[in-house]
Amino acid sequence: MDTKQSLANVITEAIEACYPGVDGLPDASAIADMLEIPPQKEMGDYAFPCFKLSRALHMGPPQIAAKLAEAIDAGDLCQLDAINVKPRCDCHSGKCDESECGSYRAK
Repeated sequence: MDTKQSLANVITEAIEACYPGVDGLPDASAIADMLEIPPQKEMGDYAFPCFKLSRALHMGPPQIAAKLAEAIDAGDLCQLDAINVKPRCDCHSGKCDESECGSYRAK
């Protein structure tokens, strides 16, 4: 099993422990697909976008991230250094500006 899938398994276990019985949550395979490599090395090796869980959990990404971070015990698999939360915006609809989002793209 590769590092990405191992990390996805750890995140899945934390989600199941924190939010038992909630419908619509992704499985370990979907979590692995959601893991991202941050654009800057200082931001870590992998990132998990918690906003993708917001609808099913009816919570904001910062609250989800904080709860998952408390539940994750990845041992020697990884080290959790920080929880970084981007503000929620509407990037994909083009209704985003630089003051709201770091992924602003000029058209």
